[in-house]
Amino acid sequence: EQMQSVGLLKPLDAPSLEILCETYARWKEAARMRRKDSILADNSQGRVSAPWVGIEERAGKEFRAWCSEYGLTPAAERNLVPDAEKEDADNPFA
Repeated sequence: EQMQSVGLLKPLDAPSLEILCETYARWKEAARMRRKDSILADNSQGRVSAPWVGIEERAGKEFRAWCSEYGLTPAAERNLVPDAEKEDADNPFA
């Protein structure tokens, strides 16, 4: 709602925002599995890194990239301010 009120969201953004949410859900489930079942699993090769660890890592990176697209990280948020507003904010005499 806040993003829409300042003109940062449009109806066409819905699919990519849905992907951001699904990516977060995938990360959250993988993190839950890691906490529940550990970072190691057994297979025919013996003890190996559990598959959910890789899923958690990839989803975390993907989520961060989507957050950056929407200005949801501190660094990305700075880029959402139009240049004219940045200049005024930096100018104590404006």
